[in-house]
Parts: sequence; C-alpha cells; structure tokens
Amino acid sequence: MREYNPAARLLTIDPAEGVTNGQPLKQWNHPKIARFCPHCRHATETDAWRSGMVRFLRSRPSDPIVLATVEALAAAARGPVLVIEDSNHLTEVVGENLRLYARFVSPGSYFIVQDTRLTMPLAAMSAFFKRDPLGGCFEVDRRLEYFIVGQHWHGYLRRKETGEGGC
Repeated sequence: MREYNPAARLLTIDPAEGVTNGQPLKQWNHPKIARFCPHCRHATETDAWRSGMVRFLRSRPSDPIVLATVEALAAAARGPVLVIEDSNHLTEVVGENLRLYARFVSPGSYFIVQDTRLTMPLAAMSAFFKRDPLGGCFEVDRRLEYFIVGQHWHGYLRRKETGEGGC
C-alpha cells in the first residue's frame, strides 16, 4: 500500500471479548510456519507494523468502541475506504458486518466479502441487497474475478458513486 499511497492505513479487527489494542493472537500454527518458511516473520516484526501503518484491534466488530474507532478513522481518511469481511462465514455474522460496515465504504470503493464460494456469505449478501437501505448502493463487480479459480466470486461489492442509482 505504501508504494501507491504513502498515506494508506490498515485497521484489522480480530474477534475477542472486550477491546484490546496492540498485539494479535499468536499464530496457531507458528511452529509449522517456521519449519516450512524459515524466512517468514510474524506480522509484528515487519516495518509496516512498526511504522504505525497497521493498527490492530482485538474485539468483536460490533463492539461500540470498535465502531466508533472505525467511524473516526474513515472520516479522517485521505483517500478511498475499502472494507474486507473475512469472519467465520456464518450468515448472521456476515450479514451483521455488512450492515454495520457498509456505511464506511467510500463511493467508488469496495466492500469485499471473502469466501463467497460458501453458501452462508452468499445468503448474507442476498439479504443485504434485499433488506438493507444501503444494499441498493452496492453492486457486484465481476470485473475483478479474472482468475478461473477463486474464493470470492460475486464478493466484490462496489459502492455506487454519490447520486448513482439514488445513492
């Protein structure tokens, strides 16, 4: 991200009870990674992490403190805001994340729903398009699906530009 936008920032949210800042959970398979990838480093050891470019919250995405943090960061963004949903893929969870985070995606940018090859994320997307007031402000952009095999078919949701389709 730094190469094309030095002001780019990344916020990652991993579920836990209560909000904690700083360190992610230890990688569950770290010993295996080290054995097969001796040059790999933990995320916290990278320049991007140390630079402050990456911010980590360990909490539920629906936590009011997390939502307030995301809202403040999105409002202060000096460029497009993109959201990637990669939760546990349960229909209810994906649907809640779509409902809560769609408002932060800037016009012309994307809400990427990962692993839509599974039926539950697709069901959540379908409900979002049908029932959520912001659902009509997004469209599936299949132009990004240029690989024959993929994990996110129909999962690239582009937010329409302001005024486009009543948005």
